[in-house]
Amino acid sequence: MRRLLTICCGAALVIAAGCQPTTTPGTPFQRLTERQEQGQRPDALTEQERRELNEIKQLLQQTDLTVSSLAEEVQRQQERRRMEGGPPDVVKDLFPTLRVLGTAKEAVLAHRVRAVPHELRRLDQLVGVLISDLPASKIVMHCERALTHLQADEPDLEGASAELTLAYDIAHDPKLPRLRPAGVDALIQTNAKSQINAGRPDEAVEVIQTALEKAGGHWSLDLLDRVRDGIVAAEDAVRREAWPVVQVELVEVEGNLNKLAEEVHLRGYGGYAAEPLEGVERAEREEVEGAAEAEMEAEEPGEVQETEAAEEPEAKAAETESTEEEPAPTRRRPSR
Repeated sequence: MRRLLTICCGAALVIAAGCQPTTTPGTPFQRLTERQEQGQRPDALTEQERRELNEIKQLLQQTDLTVSSLAEEVQRQQERRRMEGGPPDVVKDLFPTLRVLGTAKEAVLAHRVRAVPHELRRLDQLVGVLISDLPASKIVMHCERALTHLQADEPDLEGASAELTLAYDIAHDPKLPRLRPAGVDALIQTNAKSQINAGRPDEAVEVIQTALEKAGGHWSLDLLDRVRDGIVAAEDAVRREAWPVVQVELVEVEGNLNKLAEEVHLRGYGGYAAEPLEGVERAEREEVEGAAEAEMEAEEPGEVQETEAAEEPEAKAAETESTEEEPAPTRRRPSR
């Protein structure tokens, strides 16, 4: 397949009507153009060019490809290479996550009641993807798969070894060093794999469980757990129409996401990034937090308000003569 793509990238355009030509030196198109400039018939192919085109046609027939499908395959491979050479998945996940967070905050400020739950659901889904792309999460998954192979009725040492190799590659990847659980790569490569190679699955299981504890307790997972908790709290506040509380929860969510963004140097990759928590105007933040505190206090169990100052003796006397006793006033829960 690679040989086919190599051959066709330059020459397939000659037989594809309407395709954009290439001017790479030595290609059939350039040679035809040169002959045309010299007054020769452009369709007069040399014997070598005919052989090249015939070979292309034969290869296309053998692989059931057309020129258009070949061009699509070339484009897919080019896009795949660009993606592989781009930033890590966590970085790519953070851009849309912060963008949707910004959209959710705007909807809250505008009190767009129908839009806010939708944006919060989108945000929660993106954070779930972000969690799954954390190096610690990927290591946990590969280690769990390895345990499944080792704890089967008939242990699959080869399958477990393959999963540990993938876990080691992630744990040893030089990208995003702060997101890699420390010491897990040595546990996997030096201890767990050596036990598997020696045919000792039970000992390998113990080592893998230790690696799981290290990876599963990584700070990045705890941080994004707090992000999800904040989204859940914001959704609950939306149902109660407690908009100041929603604002406070989203400010906290933003602060935690920005901590992760700082660890991966997100701004170095360009693109969208939400303003850090320190960038929020102090007055705006104090106003939001003050309103939220007032909202939370209003939600506490009803408390008896303090009675007014002692009334005049004449009023007290009149009150004692009354046959009906009025109950002391109580704080009413604010209507939602």
